[in-house]
Amino acid sequence: MAVWNPDNIRDVAESIGIASLNDDVLQPLSSDIEYRVSQVLEEALKLMRHSKRMTVSTQDVAQALRVLDIEPLYGYESTRPLRYGEASIGPGQPLFYIEDEEADFEKLINAPLPKVPREISLTAHWLAIEGVQPSIPQNPTLADSRNQELVPKGPGANPNLAAISGADNVTTKPLVKHILSRELQLYFSSVCNAVLDENNEEYRVAALASIRTDPGLHQLIPYFVNFIAEKVTHGLKDLFVLTQTMHIASALLDNKSLLIDPYVASIIPPVLTCLVGRHLGSSPEPLSHYPLRNIAAALLGSICKKFAKSSHTLKPRLVRTCLKYFLDPTKPLGANYGGILGLQIIGGTEVVRATILPNVKEYESLLREPLEEEGSPKQLEAEAVLTAMIGALQLLEEDALGAMKEMANVNGNGESKSQALEEKVGPLVAWRVLAMGRPSTVSAQISMAHTASLQAKLVAALPLNNHFTLHHLSTPPTPCPALYSAPPGQKPEKTYSESHFLSVSITLSPPQKRIQILALEVFIYTTARLTTIFVAKADSTGYLYLLHLPTGTPSPLKTITSTFLSHLVAHRQRKDRKLVVSLFARAQDQYLFPGSVENPHKHVLDDRGLVKWWCRVLEPVLRDGSTWYSSSSSPSNQHKERKSTTSVYLRVPGCDIHETRAFFPSSVRLASTTALASEWCPSRDPLRDLNRSSTLPERCLIPRFPDDPKSRFVDELDDELTEPPPPLESSQQEAKESPSKGKRPGRWRSVRSLEQFWELMAFRQECSSGRLVGFLWGVFEPEGMHNGAEHEGSPSRESTLPTPADFQQTGDSMELSSQHRIFSSSHPRERPEKTTHYFWPPSTRGTVVLPQKHYDRVNKLLLHLDYATLEVAAESSKRWVEDVAMCAGRKEGWGIEVIGEMPLPVVDKRAGGLRGKGEVAGGVNVLAAGMVRKKKRAVDGERGDGDKSIGEGGVQVLSARLVRKKPKIT
Repeated sequence: MAVWNPDNIRDVAESIGIASLNDDVLQPLSSDIEYRVSQVLEEALKLMRHSKRMTVSTQDVAQALRVLDIEPLYGYESTRPLRYGEASIGPGQPLFYIEDEEADFEKLINAPLPKVPREISLTAHWLAIEGVQPSIPQNPTLADSRNQELVPKGPGANPNLAAISGADNVTTKPLVKHILSRELQLYFSSVCNAVLDENNEEYRVAALASIRTDPGLHQLIPYFVNFIAEKVTHGLKDLFVLTQTMHIASALLDNKSLLIDPYVASIIPPVLTCLVGRHLGSSPEPLSHYPLRNIAAALLGSICKKFAKSSHTLKPRLVRTCLKYFLDPTKPLGANYGGILGLQIIGGTEVVRATILPNVKEYESLLREPLEEEGSPKQLEAEAVLTAMIGALQLLEEDALGAMKEMANVNGNGESKSQALEEKVGPLVAWRVLAMGRPSTVSAQISMAHTASLQAKLVAALPLNNHFTLHHLSTPPTPCPALYSAPPGQKPEKTYSESHFLSVSITLSPPQKRIQILALEVFIYTTARLTTIFVAKADSTGYLYLLHLPTGTPSPLKTITSTFLSHLVAHRQRKDRKLVVSLFARAQDQYLFPGSVENPHKHVLDDRGLVKWWCRVLEPVLRDGSTWYSSSSSPSNQHKERKSTTSVYLRVPGCDIHETRAFFPSSVRLASTTALASEWCPSRDPLRDLNRSSTLPERCLIPRFPDDPKSRFVDELDDELTEPPPPLESSQQEAKESPSKGKRPGRWRSVRSLEQFWELMAFRQECSSGRLVGFLWGVFEPEGMHNGAEHEGSPSRESTLPTPADFQQTGDSMELSSQHRIFSSSHPRERPEKTTHYFWPPSTRGTVVLPQKHYDRVNKLLLHLDYATLEVAAESSKRWVEDVAMCAGRKEGWGIEVIGEMPLPVVDKRAGGLRGKGEVAGGVNVLAAGMVRKKKRAVDGERGDGDKSIGEGGVQVLSARLVRKKPKIT
């Protein structure tokens, strides 16, 4: 007998249009309804017991329906007890309803008003440190994030429906119950009150000494950190409170018994606020807040010294922040002062040399006007900033004195020293330094910085304790065919070319095998008016993985390429002469190392990835190339610094300006309104600006580099010239007789402009059919350039085209200094360093300088070697190095050893990953709030919950959650 009344089923059937329902059907339906209802109630009772409650709620029923995969009831539970009223609609037919609550307007009107909310304010805080969210009040907790996932999303979502999932009234218990004893609570309040007591210095000293030495304060660390952040945030106008909070932070760091690593991210923001804050304190004294900035700077230096090893990005982030406040002219002088102190104390000599020294001259202009206001508050602040700047430059004195011992040319007369110092740091700072009687603080450092070799630059940029070997091979300047076609009626420009080949190897220990990992081939073309650095080829072998560099280490391949090009740009620029770095990016499996594509560890970029990679390579070259130095024979002018205006142009045939901009580095794309973005020009080229005249025919504007898609297209277009270029005398005579005949000598028929040339390039086979080719130019133009090269580079009457005899006479009969020698069978003679048409400084010559034919020979040998496997690559690398040494007549090795000094990211070997914030060297990982540890993957031999398990007798037992699909029958 069913408990459920069959009459109810008949009523429901009649309500949906079933007039007569057989009695034989009512009984099975009643039994089924009874079973379903009891099943729902059983699940609801389970949920009630798991929730440790004694009463079933509507939420339990809704969750039970969800567990049984039944459509839940629509509605939401009430937070107040439901009161039912009864109404009679007929004899024996009561109707129950929910009574509505009546609101008394008189009580609502007489109720007290709520508290006035605090004023809206904006504060900056750390959202994430090394991918980990710090547990500070401003960031959402883990429980908030989980609740947010259950909130209905979308434009038409109804927030009231969240009650269906039980997310409208959820309370969560903390994972760890933090119990603070009554004694610690009293201690915390007493210490905080004592530290902030202005009238009792003895209490303040005792409280800080207790924080500095007491070993039992582990539980109070988050409370002290929160106290510091709160007082700094709400007490920016009280210098005493700000100073005392910095003393508390310093005492916590000095306590050797406390583990502060997980809280460094929370301590840094208040310290930075006190260092570079815009307005600190309310005192009318202009220098009242400068002692606070000094304390904050010392505290920041202590943090960097103590925690920089565990967080490899801590110093770079702090340096970027301080540099931003130092170089921002809209910030007050106090913020600039804090930025200078921060840069000085965070990075020491290297950071001062890289960030402060290059910007002193520009920043000096901001101090001139305040220093001229006698007796004004701004004058006092400007004096303090100037003193801090000179103090930072004094850090360079130790290195400067060492450089002076090596460079006799620095010890010139006093006037030349003063002039060199003034050109470097400006007259104001130069006068202060000279008044101190210590000009070596900057002047010798200038010489040392600009004469840094390629080896020294790579030592500072490559990973720590990793050994690399550089083999730099080059040729002397040799006459070559002109890079640009001669204009009608003119002779080709006299052009000299050099070839540079850089090979980078690593050494495996054991078994002491040297393997090449990177090779670059660069051609340098020089004329009387232009220097062109053409990157012809670049390739890697894929064996860099043998160094086992930790994740997050900057790519040594990109670092070496950028540093090598920056070195060439810095040392090959000439006064009043433009310099251009040109390359084209076209993806290939292998360029210089045959068989390397068979190495599975070699990562071959596609067309888009290669263009983006070269843009990232040129970014530091563009930045470093803005400052260069010229070597002169005059002792007073040696290593004289100069400035250049830099620009990068990118052409990708077939891509518009928006598509081309996507190839730029992210720092350039994000800086759309800054000067940095204006230096990067998408879908443009500098070809017309690099030539002597913008009115020349298009064929005279496009350079003819070896193995260049542009050159091949130009050669094809030359077949359709309107008429051959006339001799010089006849063209001048035609110009006098008929200057307006409308002839276009030396021009193509189908291409009439550079834009049309690039449009047709997009349809070439090399730039179409799904392939992309990027053409990149980096142009460096010295400041104050007045096109003075035109008189030197004007066409000459005598022939300048080289002949085979010229190559034979100049290619093999030379001898350089004892360091760079060319070995040949002819009589050696000296090659001048500088002429009208080329510039050949010793700092850019290879370790081995060979004639062109020997250079071509060793390059051909490289193309016949094999780098498919590790053993074969080691033998090929050894053979190539020995062959070059044999051509150079050297018996010993000729490479340059480089041991990197850039710190590596810290790796926890037991965890198998990086150790960032919250992970200590002892192996204990402290997880900050909001950080979720992912479940480990099952290893071979281990079984997860859903995997097959093997029972006795080899029987495979399927778990309840694993469903085996039936095989398809075809």
